Amino acid sequence: MSSRAAEGTNAAGLAQSSQEHPEPASAGALYGLQRELQQYLLRGQSPVVPRLRDGVQASAAECLAIYAEAYRLRLIDALRSDYPALCALLGDADFESAALGYIDCHPSGHFSLRHFGERMASYLASDPELSRRPHLSELAALEWALIEAFDAPDQAPIAHAEIAAIPPADWGGMCLELHPSLQRLSVRSNAPSLRSAFNERRSMPAPTLAAEEIPWLVWRRDLETYFRPLALDEAWVMDAVRRGSPFGDVCEALCEWVPEEQSPLRAAGLFSRWVKDGLVTATR
Repeated sequence: MSSRAAEGTNAAGLAQSSQEHPEPASAGALYGLQRELQQYLLRGQSPVVPRLRDGVQASAAECLAIYAEAYRLRLIDALRSDYPALCALLGDADFESAALGYIDCHPSGHFSLRHFGERMASYLASDPELSRRPHLSELAALEWALIEAFDAPDQAPIAHAEIAAIPPADWGGMCLELHPSLQRLSVRSNAPSLRSAFNERRSMPAPTLAAEEIPWLVWRRDLETYFRPLALDEAWVMDAVRRGSPFGDVCEALCEWVPEEQSPLRAAGLFSRWVKDGLVTATR
């Protein structure tokens, strides 16, 4: 790093009085100076510059501009890390433009960057230009769901034997507890195919939109995240189970999709697959 860049990224060096021998600042004065510096970094406008001391090789204004640019670049890097497929789809230049727009609309408000990008999907869906490409917001929603799934608390999944050991008379009232990493979303675009192509280092297909939304499941098992589409009845059953519906109620509701005599078998088949996928952590 050059001496100029180093000086430009040293906030402590910037936030000093321009006086030769400054008096100790009160807590209130220091807080005000920090707030002005923050406003410059976030908005580019602040009366803070005259209160800063010039550096050896650059003025206070130049140092502050370097620091502000480095700060925004760090935020862009964080978004690029959270949304790698979106970045690959847009290309570096267009992604940076979208990221800068996001930063202006949703400045970082937390000391950690973990949650900084959580509103990217809604930003893309509301931007007058970017919203014309709905696959962008849906891809962002999928990538954020993968982050949420990866960072979720862990719980050990149960084995098939634990389900099989439940007496048949108790199945009607049996409820499942699902893994904390489970995420649900519905998309019309081929955003999952775009992310899969990125994961597999293949060329991304052309974005497409379906006539109807398709439900998707995102979850983590061990240290791997997964996503797959859900049939309409499975999506409904999963949402009902998450609300606490027992097996008997699920079977009754499944009659909307399958004949009554087949609903218990369908429900049992769905439960069995969830156990296989590591989605079920307990029964009650």
